[in-house]
Amino acid sequence: MRFLSSWLAIKAFYAFDTDFLCDKEIFMKTNSEKYLNCDSGGRRPRLIDQNVGQGFKWKVTCKSNKNGGATKFMFTSENNRSLYWKNFGGVELKPNDMNSKNAYWKIIEDSSGREFGLYKISSAEKTKSSSRHCMTEWLAGGILTTTPCNFNQGAGFFFEMPNQENAYSEWTSWGSCAETECTQSRRRECKEILNCVEPLIEFQTCPLEETIKNHNWNSWSECNDGQRIRSRRVSSKCGSLFLKKHPNYHIREQSSERGECTACTPPEWSDWERDDSGCLLVRKCVVLDDQDESCNKECTGKSKKEVPCITATICNKVVQLTNHRDKALTLRRSNYESKLTYRYSSETPSLDSLWTICCSPEDGQNVAVLYNEPNNLKLIKATIV
Repeated sequence: MRFLSSWLAIKAFYAFDTDFLCDKEIFMKTNSEKYLNCDSGGRRPRLIDQNVGQGFKWKVTCKSNKNGGATKFMFTSENNRSLYWKNFGGVELKPNDMNSKNAYWKIIEDSSGREFGLYKISSAEKTKSSSRHCMTEWLAGGILTTTPCNFNQGAGFFFEMPNQENAYSEWTSWGSCAETECTQSRRRECKEILNCVEPLIEFQTCPLEETIKNHNWNSWSECNDGQRIRSRRVSSKCGSLFLKKHPNYHIREQSSERGECTACTPPEWSDWERDDSGCLLVRKCVVLDDQDESCNKECTGKSKKEVPCITATICNKVVQLTNHRDKALTLRRSNYESKLTYRYSSETPSLDSLWTICCSPEDGQNVAVLYNEPNNLKLIKATIV
């Protein structure tokens, strides 16, 4: 099981980075999924696809610095032969010698960005070629050799611990994708504290679909033949450094969607009416119900305006119009011609003789019309004197 997830994970849980490897038995696996094996009987270790059989376990011996942290590592096989780096390049298996400088290696983080938890193994000191050499997979034959580390061609290694499965709980699900870094993590708990030598947190690059950032939708377009459309910008959550290493995560495009709609009915103003003060005309913008959200819901113009205050005292009153003989102006419908005629009558007042005085909303002093509501009849405009 792969357990080294990231240098950050190691840093968070262990005081001396890779110190937890000291005095442990491990499997060493390259980033090409091949395990380091010493059971061939030859002087060179080999790389094999599966860790089945003998010769795959390596015991790690650490050499500490003055502060107590491990700085050099020795890898010893099951048959007590150790990995030695050669002065002019290459790796060989030789009997264990704690005093030989060529038996010690350094473990450094792989900075190529190929995968989390990937490490390079370099010679602890410079070789005769005046450079450090890193373990490298030979192009053919599954043989391990070395090349100068500054060539950046060393094989990446993962470290696995045998027989440690029961010491930990199951991993949690992967967490949310961190914006900019575009990584996500998962955790587990240690159930057997003395056997827990592996990180409790693991990181990975977020799946592409989780790094997509959808911006706010633009407004809907006008309704056209029962269809409308809107769009929004789509980009990547990832920062520039991440995108430089992962160009396939770079997203910059527009997405759109269509929807059904109904044709818009423009809003209309209501009639002007005086407010309670009598000095202000007001009106309302009338919008039909069930209008599509993309339709215009605002009327053009003002909803209020000042006018002369009402001074007439008879506006909106119902009156009778009488002559000097005290006869009321009354409407009468002809039985033959179905026409309305006027007459002055002394009969008991009826609805046909009642008139409403309607003042002009633009003028607080003049009478606009006399109105008989039962017959829906207006007289010519009159003026108060």
